Parts: sequence; structure tokens; C-alpha cells
Amino acid sequence: GNGNGNGNTVSAISGDARYTAAQGEIVVPIEPGAWTLSDNNRDLSFSFHLPQRIERNGIELGPCTITCQGILYTEKDLDALNREFYRVRSITDEANAQLQEMKRRKEAPRKWDFKEEKWVQRYKDE
Repeated sequence: GNGNGNGNTVSAISGDARYTAAQGEIVVPIEPGAWTLSDNNRDLSFSFHLPQRIERNGIELGPCTITCQGILYTEKDLDALNREFYRVRSITDEANAQLQEMKRRKEAPRKWDFKEEKWVQRYKDE
């Protein structure tokens, strides 16, 4: 792959992380880590090290190494996922429209039948 510990370094641009706690902005150092990319160029992993303990809202973290993993998508991948999403969505939209029409017909107000002189269901097929 493009990574696998071959000197691929990841580091914070500023060398620190910032967050807000009850006492205001907290700045903590971040030590560089490494990143890897799988042979298929899809699976990305990177890590960095928090050399000191941080705390926010009663949650403590560190010192420790933080590892993040994810999948990379190309524009072609995203276009294919969007096409599939909209294809399936059009099916569910059509089914929903049919259900709404059935509901509208079923819940339609009764109409007066002049021949039988009584209120009757508006649609006979429901």
C-alpha cells in the first residue's frame, strides 16, 4: 500500500489541539503520528498522540494515541452511490404516492346518492 509505516507522517499544522471547556479555551500539544492507505487506495487510517491528559465535561482522555479510520471515495464512486440512492428513492416515492392516494380515497367524505336517498362511500373500490 501507500502507507503501512513507511514514514507517512501526520501532524497538526499548529502542533496543538484546541477545545472549549468551562474555564475557556484549552490548548494541548499533539505529537505527530502516522497514516496508512490500503493497497486498494480506499481504507485510510491515521493516528496521532496526545501526550497529556485532557478533560471536558467530566470525560478524561489521554495520554494516549488516537486512531481514526475511514473509507475514501472517488467522484465516480460517489456518482454511482448517488444514482443508486435516487433510483431507490424514486421507487419509494412512487409507492408513497400510491399509498397517499389510497388513503385520500378511503378517507374521502361521503357523497349523497340521489337515487337511494342516502349518504354513500364516495369510491366503491375502497
